[in-house]
Amino acid sequence: MIKAVLFDLGGVVLESPLNVIANFEKTMGLSGGAVNRVILQGGDTGPWACLERGEISMADFCQEIDARSENAGTPFSGQRLMTSFDDMARVRPQMIELVRKLKRRGQTVAALTNNWHSGGLLEDRFTQLRQEFDLLVESWKVGLRKPEVAIYELVLSRLGTRPEETVFLDDFGINLKPARAMGMRTIKVGCVEDAIDGLYEVFGEPI
Repeated sequence: MIKAVLFDLGGVVLESPLNVIANFEKTMGLSGGAVNRVILQGGDTGPWACLERGEISMADFCQEIDARSENAGTPFSGQRLMTSFDDMARVRPQMIELVRKLKRRGQTVAALTNNWHSGGLLEDRFTQLRQEFDLLVESWKVGLRKPEVAIYELVLSRLGTRPEETVFLDDFGINLKPARAMGMRTIKVGCVEDAIDGLYEVFGEPI
């Protein structure tokens, strides 16, 4: 029996970070993919991953991105990029209503997000969203990030549920893969309808 539904925030409950990056590239006259090629350099030990685990400050991250983008031949401001993520603070109203319907059904509803300490509008939105969920786990506060298995184990421990009692919704397949391997039901969300249809399949009835 499903006891808990776990939502990603950016790209599921909030605007997608991919859209934010695409809009930033267009505004700055950068080619598609230029930003990701810079910010994802270094993988799990690179500046983006370190920022999401709270291991480096925003100032240090932006300085590193400034240097890396310059070296890549596609210079852009790390600070301006991160400020643009405030656009991601837009909530998808249908998703909030879905969260509330699940809670009215008696489901425990939680959120798991990779994010960072910014002090900006996006962080304010996370604070406001906390009241919608029974549990909100933010990567930078716990020193772990998706898709690290340890962060899923942490969430399950705090929820008090087993993997097979938990459904996880995320917009990135790479984040769903370890959750599914642990035994969670997973739903890949590209739009609100994906979440609605996926939960219908899980529960066997409309939410």
